[in-house]
Amino acid sequence: MARMVPSDFKPTGRKHDSLMANPALRRLHVMQLLANADEAMFEFCEMSNALRHRGTLDPVLREVAILRLGNHVQCRYEVVYHERMIVALGLDSRLVPQIYSYPDAPGLNDMQKAVIRFTDECLTNYRPGDEIFEYVKARLSTRDLHELVLNIGFYMMASTYFKSFDLEVEPDFEQIMKESYQAATDAMKGQTS
Repeated sequence: MARMVPSDFKPTGRKHDSLMANPALRRLHVMQLLANADEAMFEFCEMSNALRHRGTLDPVLREVAILRLGNHVQCRYEVVYHERMIVALGLDSRLVPQIYSYPDAPGLNDMQKAVIRFTDECLTNYRPGDEIFEYVKARLSTRDLHELVLNIGFYMMASTYFKSFDLEVEPDFEQIMKESYQAATDAMKGQTS
């Protein structure tokens, strides 16, 4: 991590201890960076977990939005991890580049293209225009529409945070991703149940 020394984590008896107690999670650069934020670390992870695991928005649409904005702000950390996630969710890996090349995206469906346009308008105007808002609103539940906007806002914040500290992808991120995904889910469940 070019702009931040990893936190020298010591247990404090606070909520985020459960996250950093797990060796798989401690290996993640994002967790090392977030440990510097103390209590905000757990809340950041809780919001991420809620949006990814307890939401009802189609996960492929969620990942389309995250990849579009991660690429827009050139946040390699977000792009690398979320490209793996969207493929694991079932999107053909040959379609991932079309998320970045829209409107030249013949392999994406109409809703995926709409989410890209919705995301782009949020990034450039800080809100979607009426036309795309109404189009998406007519096709998503109220909850899913809110989750889409929350995902765009949350991952824009995350990307800005990661880029501000030049967060680097771990050299062995594929292995870390496998180990840490379940560990993070388990740690968050233990804190929220």
